[in-house]
Amino acid sequence: MIRGVNLGNWLVLEKWMSPKLFDGTDAEDEFHLCADLDQAARRERLKVHRDSYITERDFTYLASHGIEAVRIPAASRFAASPIRITEKTASPTPK
Repeated sequence: MIRGVNLGNWLVLEKWMSPKLFDGTDAEDEFHLCADLDQAARRERLKVHRDSYITERDFTYLASHGIEAVRIPAASRFAASPIRITEKTASPTPK
């Protein structure tokens, strides 16, 4: 049997999982969050979130607890730029 987990809210934002990320907006989802913020605020907020929400430390923790598979929901917009997962870091890196 494969042991796995789902790591939602990293690449596809869910307000119920990180309500503070949506502070200062009326947005209920990622699409509307991005529409409610100006470009600079949107880039900064998403960068901080995506750089810190799930890190290499999380993958190390999961592996140390016998987790063999990770599901990371991703929107179709991420398919436009191929990513490669390296064994060393287990994090997305540009191809």
